Amino acid sequence: MNISEQNNDHANSDLSKAPAFVRFLVRFIQRSYLIILLLAFALAYVGFDRAKNMRLDTDITSLMPDGVASVENLEKVVEKTGGYSSIMVVANSPDPDGNIRLLEDLREAILEWDWVSSAEYAEDIEIFQEHQLLYVDVEDLREVRVRFGDRIEYEKENLDFKINDTDVQIRIRGAGRDAPPSIDFSDIQEKYGADESESDDSDSARKLFTDESGELAILNILPSGSTTGMGQSRRLLDEVEARVASFDLSEYHPGMTVKIGGRVRNRVEEFDAVITDLKNSAFWSIGAIFMAMLLFYRRVLALVYIGVPLIVAFLWTFGIVQVVLGSLNLITIFLVIILFGLGIDFGIHNLSRYEETRRNGDSQQQALLMVCDKTGRASVMAAITTVIAFYALMVSDFKAFFEFGFIAGTGVLLSLISMYLVFPSLMLLAEKIKLYKPKKNKGGQSKELATGLVANREINKPMAKPALWVIGTLVVCLVASSGISKVRFEDDFSKLRAEIPQLQPVKDDINKVFPLRTDRAVVFIESLEDVAAVVEAVESIRQQSVDVSSIEAVKSIYDLVPDKAEQEARLAEITLIEKQIEEAVRLLEDFNEEDQQQIESLQEFLAYTGIGELTPEELPEALKLVYTGVSDSGGYLVYIYNTKSVAKLADAQEFVDDIREIKANGKTFYPATEAMIFVDMLNLMKSEAATSIGAVLVSLFIMLLLVYRRPSKAALALSPIIVGMIVMFGLMGFWEIKLNIFNMVVLPTVLGIGIDNAIHIYHRYDEEGRNGILKAIRTTGMAAVLSTMTTMFGFAGMLSAGNNGLVSLGLVACIGLLCCLVASLTFFPAVIQLMDNRKSAA
Repeated sequence: MNISEQNNDHANSDLSKAPAFVRFLVRFIQRSYLIILLLAFALAYVGFDRAKNMRLDTDITSLMPDGVASVENLEKVVEKTGGYSSIMVVANSPDPDGNIRLLEDLREAILEWDWVSSAEYAEDIEIFQEHQLLYVDVEDLREVRVRFGDRIEYEKENLDFKINDTDVQIRIRGAGRDAPPSIDFSDIQEKYGADESESDDSDSARKLFTDESGELAILNILPSGSTTGMGQSRRLLDEVEARVASFDLSEYHPGMTVKIGGRVRNRVEEFDAVITDLKNSAFWSIGAIFMAMLLFYRRVLALVYIGVPLIVAFLWTFGIVQVVLGSLNLITIFLVIILFGLGIDFGIHNLSRYEETRRNGDSQQQALLMVCDKTGRASVMAAITTVIAFYALMVSDFKAFFEFGFIAGTGVLLSLISMYLVFPSLMLLAEKIKLYKPKKNKGGQSKELATGLVANREINKPMAKPALWVIGTLVVCLVASSGISKVRFEDDFSKLRAEIPQLQPVKDDINKVFPLRTDRAVVFIESLEDVAAVVEAVESIRQQSVDVSSIEAVKSIYDLVPDKAEQEARLAEITLIEKQIEEAVRLLEDFNEEDQQQIESLQEFLAYTGIGELTPEELPEALKLVYTGVSDSGGYLVYIYNTKSVAKLADAQEFVDDIREIKANGKTFYPATEAMIFVDMLNLMKSEAATSIGAVLVSLFIMLLLVYRRPSKAALALSPIIVGMIVMFGLMGFWEIKLNIFNMVVLPTVLGIGIDNAIHIYHRYDEEGRNGILKAIRTTGMAAVLSTMTTMFGFAGMLSAGNNGLVSLGLVACIGLLCCLVASLTFFPAVIQLMDNRKSAA
């Protein structure tokens, strides 16, 4: 009997033992393959129709669980303020007047749009000028009153006037004042930053939005209502850009340039950056996956046989995701690529086994039985363990884990179904229409035998020096363990943000005009009475700090509108001053008409005294928005400014600890800030990552125990991923790759994906029998290499992302998968060979 007959007899004897369900499945596919394909394509179309309505949420808060106080507080503030959304038109030229003329014309044109709430290139400060005495402390007002009083008494004691052109001087004996008391208030004006030089400026009632030189000027456009929708944001931005383009800038100055920035543009650019990253990643990842398959199978149609079932499963998956979740976040959006690498594994193993069986001369039915039975068992086992690993992430409250686990687990499950329904149906159709023609090997031998890669005598040749492989692996693990202690968490949040170079120039220009920090905390307060109490409580926290306080300042509506009690006290003093000035003016008019300049000066001062109480409703709209939010929304906003930048975790943690809860008036108030969300997110990640990894390991072990029914076999199957994870963490420590809120998501994922190779290799080893591990590595192991490489290519696409956090996610995933693969091809078979050697010796 020749080798081919031996192989065929062996295959037929195995196939006769195929489970009844497998035989039923194969017969069903053979009878109904066209119906299966039509139904699969119809469901894929439904999935596509649903998936095209998928939203993308690039906000980092979308990764946090529902109900987290820091997120809910920030959402309230965003709703209250309209998200501080604005579009800023930045005019730049050496001519300050030209800049303002352009912005004036642009403002007039833009105000015609119904979506514009306001468009301003200057701040109306007339109300503050009129009420400037309300911002002077009571003590200083009393000092003003004392100086006026002293001067009035002096003038009464030293009267100068004329009667019939005769100078008359009256001096009160014993007055004791030789020189008139000064009524110069420059020292008080200097204390409050008053600049007398501005009083003659025609624009003194406006504060232009310009830099110090005037060469930069900004038109700040505030949309009405919320602009959080990406479609709406893009439409508004396009309209502004089109209107700016309609102006001939050279009419205002030959060298004038205009940039557009603001939060609306930032949001659109960040979204576009994610989409660009996705497109670039997809191009490189999917291109690399297809190229690897072409090199492996040496035929273009292999892409069709594997790609069509994969795309079908892909559309099924994201149709379900749209129904269940409704959106993708900053991390799960890249599952669009990763699932190609994950789902293609089943297709690679199936096509490899199908072609191997058909080349051996077996029938179409036998090839399908071999795929569904032999490969199918390993694939189902690998899929179940992977799905369990992903679904185990759903026990986490952290949305990045939960949604990643749900989408990836569902995608793998549907890929398995598609690869065992759509793939065999497609192969039957391909053979039916002569698209696929099986090539038999010479003499009916397998490809490996025909090409001489594996001689008959080598089929069950034991692996050489397995002990050396095991010892070498243990040494590597020992060395890697020293690197694990060097692994650190990334404590600089700025390194996790997307880098968008085209935004930086306009951001720099805006910062020159509005040099405000954006990492402040905001407190939403419903009643005005509580505002003062919260400000006082925050000031108390700031003053209690032993060293440098994390709180620099607190700002509220009372910085613009003094509270009622303060206004009443100041108005009382202002009223007395008003009476003094009126008396002084009368004295001058009656006794010293020639001192007209002094009379006019007093009358000018008098104009500032005839004021009443200032209310928030009287503030300019732009300022009212800052401290009271969008119109008719109710409540007030208090801002807490931090001393240090909160990009560093330690500084952010200190600031957050100081302001997390503010107790005032018997109530508790919760400030909102992105810094608090980052701190909460990282703390949650640290606890959830360990829990998720533990849940995945326990779930995998239980699953393997149910299948293999022996703890030793279950532990053996787990060993490659444990070795791989140890080496991965060691390399991260040596290469200074830090853990962060992005790459920690992938740690449990590496476990679920990494174990697939061990399961496929172990099943092939069981199929070959004792000392068959070497053949299992040279056959199934090579398919495992390709499947792991395609999965790695899926993650490797993230290496081109502009977001450093996503880059680290892709890098850690590639390192982990490669380490698990190497362990599956070296340590794992070496341990199995040692066990076989011991059995042979016994």
